[in-house]
Amino acid sequence: MSNPKNKKQTPTGTVYSNYARIAILLLAANFVLTGYVMVSLMKIQETTTSAPYAKVTTTPVATDTLAKEDLTQ
Repeated sequence: MSNPKNKKQTPTGTVYSNYARIAILLLAANFVLTGYVMVSLMKIQETTTSAPYAKVTTTPVATDTLAKEDLTQ
């Protein structure tokens, strides 16, 4: 079944636990930062959309009669 002369095992991919821990911590930090940014953007959007619109009013301005005639021509 197995060859007794060939007892060497082929090297497999090894993952060092420190690198894996760092990768998991970076992923967690990424999720936390993304969540913070999304909540901040939603708060900004909520405040800008809930603000009352400015009411536009017109105020008549007294002008000379000659100036009105010049504007109509």
